[in-house]
Amino acid sequence: MTTSYIYYYDSEMLSNEIMKYFGFLIDKYSFVKLPEYQYVREVHNDFVGNKIIIKLNYEGSLLLEILKPKFDIMEIINNQKRTVDYDYNSFDRYDLKNLDLNREIYNAVSNKNFPDKDFWYYSKLLEENPEILNGDLTKLKWKYRFLKRFKLK
Repeated sequence: MTTSYIYYYDSEMLSNEIMKYFGFLIDKYSFVKLPEYQYVREVHNDFVGNKIIIKLNYEGSLLLEILKPKFDIMEIINNQKRTVDYDYNSFDRYDLKNLDLNREIYNAVSNKNFPDKDFWYYSKLLEENPEILNGDLTKLKWKYRFLKRFKLK
């Protein structure tokens, strides 16, 4: 089997899983799903909306970042550029896992019983925090996490 065949097969499976768990971004929040692309060994899927980008990276496991661009995103929306074409510092980056500091939601299901755990986990965090999808990233900032950690928020 060639690498391109493996990528094609995995990519097709990945695309189905992404739409199964993250299709609500398009339906409920009017995000635009950009074409999937491969960069080095990672498969990237980006959803753009409300001045943020939800970036899904897959390289054996799923990672999700919330990106807030420091520039006009029209070149990304028009598929003239991809997020990887910009300097790392061109975005404010937020880790969605910071909403689950004690890992309670993540540990609620087992990988053995639920092989799509990472997809489910990230989509659940997004669905339970619609203010993020509307562009309010307050919960993802360090000050909010600090206050929440000490039960002041």
